[in-house]
Amino acid sequence: MDSLIAFAGLHTGNTSYGYADWLGGLAWAVLGNVVGGLLLTTALRLVRSAPVLSDDNPAVGAGS
Repeated sequence: MDSLIAFAGLHTGNTSYGYADWLGGLAWAVLGNVVGGLLLTTALRLVRSAPVLSDDNPAVGAGS
């Protein structure tokens, strides 16, 4: 949301920053979303499914 407000401010011409500054901030936001979305989510799913992945009996619930 902040990026959208900053981008709109660029179009007014009354800002103390330019497009390069806005792109730099946007790049940090994208990087943070990638780290949080991919790495953190993947790590939490691996921790949650660790008991299932390390189970010695792969035929759990196979009907026997």
